Amino acid sequence: MAEYNLRIINNYRTEDKAKPTVDHLKDVAKRRFKDAKIGFKVVSHGDMSRDLRSGGNLDNHKADGYIATGGGGHWEEEGKVLEVNHEGKQLSHKYMKRANGVYDRLVSDGEKIHGICEGAKAVAQALGAYSVNSGKMNVDKAQGLNHKYLIPGKHKGKLGNVTLSKEKHQGTHYVMEFDKGNVSGTQYHPEKLDGAKDDASIVRFLEKTTGLKASPVEESSPVESLEGKVEGSPGEPRKKLTREEILKLVSQEAYKRKKAA
Repeated sequence: MAEYNLRIINNYRTEDKAKPTVDHLKDVAKRRFKDAKIGFKVVSHGDMSRDLRSGGNLDNHKADGYIATGGGGHWEEEGKVLEVNHEGKQLSHKYMKRANGVYDRLVSDGEKIHGICEGAKAVAQALGAYSVNSGKMNVDKAQGLNHKYLIPGKHKGKLGNVTLSKEKHQGTHYVMEFDKGNVSGTQYHPEKLDGAKDDASIVRFLEKTTGLKASPVEESSPVESLEGKVEGSPGEPRKKLTREEILKLVSQEAYKRKKAA
C-alpha cells in the first residue's frame, strides 16, 4: 500500500480550532482513498515561519503536500484603493496583505498546496492575487462561508481555473474556488458542509498529490438519502426536512424495525 505524508498548516491560534478541518481530511482520505495510507501532521504556521527565518528553509517540514487551514493571521492594510472589479464597476475597498514567507516559499518551490478560507487567500497572494477588506462579514452556513476579506473577481486571471461567487458581497463577485498548477484553494470551508458533493475540492487535491484516482462515492446513508426530501399533507405547504428531523425519522424507522423483529 502506497504511503503519503501531508502537512496541515494551522493558521489558527490554537490546534483545537483546526480539528474540524483535520477530521474532515482524515475522513475523506479514509473513504475515498482506501488503497493508500495518507497521513496528516498538523504544524503551526508560526513554527514554520520561525524555521524559515532561522534556517532559511523549510526542510524540517517536507511533505508530499500541504493544506492551509482557515484562521486570521496578521493582515495589514495596503491603503484604500479604488477597486475596478471584473464587471468594470468602481468600488472602494481596502487592500490587505499578510506576512507570507511560508506560502511564498512553498509556492515558489513548486510544492502542492491547497488553502481553505484565509489559507486560500494566503496562497493566492503568493500567486499575485491580493485580497480586499469588504468591510462586512459574509456569513452563510449553507455554503460554509464566514469571512470579511475576499479575493475580488478582478484577480481571477492570476489564479488559473476560477469559480466566482454566484451572489455579490458588498457589490462584487469574489473568488469562491481556484486551481492553478500545484496551487488551489476554496473561500468556503468544506469541513462545515454536509454531503459527498463537499468532498470534491479535497478529493481533487488528494488526487493531484498522490497521483491516485479516488474511489466512487459509497451508497448514501439513510440520512443522506432523506436529505433534501420534503414532507407535508396534500394541500399543505411542503418543506425541506432539516438534518435534525431526518435523524429523528431514521431513529423512528430503526425502532420500528427492531420492534417488528
